[in-house]
Amino acid sequence: MTTYKGLLLAACLAFSSSSFANGHRDAAYQLLDVMKLDQLMSDTIDSMLVVQMRQNPSLQPYEGVMKRFFSRYLSGASLREDFADMYEEAFTEEELNTLVEFYRTPIGEKTLKLMPTLTAQGAALGEQRVRENAHVLQEMIQQEALRIQRLQSENN
Repeated sequence: MTTYKGLLLAACLAFSSSSFANGHRDAAYQLLDVMKLDQLMSDTIDSMLVVQMRQNPSLQPYEGVMKRFFSRYLSGASLREDFADMYEEAFTEEELNTLVEFYRTPIGEKTLKLMPTLTAQGAALGEQRVRENAHVLQEMIQQEALRIQRLQSENN
């Protein structure tokens, strides 16, 4: 009888822990669904390509090729499992459910709609800042190269 109770308890614990894991994974999938991951990634690709074409017009003839490439390797469908892994690792099931609730609100929907554009604009801003200040980076690298060279000379 004790063995039977022990087996029953073990089975219940195993079932409840697998249910928890599935619930956590399901919450991650639900978040990706409410985020409309396919559309979000498609919009992000489009926004990034617009920025790239504007910043580097010589890429215009290759825009279609780039779009096909990014659509294949950065589509929501191709990234779904990886995103689910990331969100499941980063957030508890309760937190994922809270995010799902948020993205169902008007401000959450607006956030999702604007995210691709804001991401592209942020990337363009970062690229512009680096380009504007590349000379400073070059100077810093040259100074560091000289410092390393002096240290090596001193040690020889």
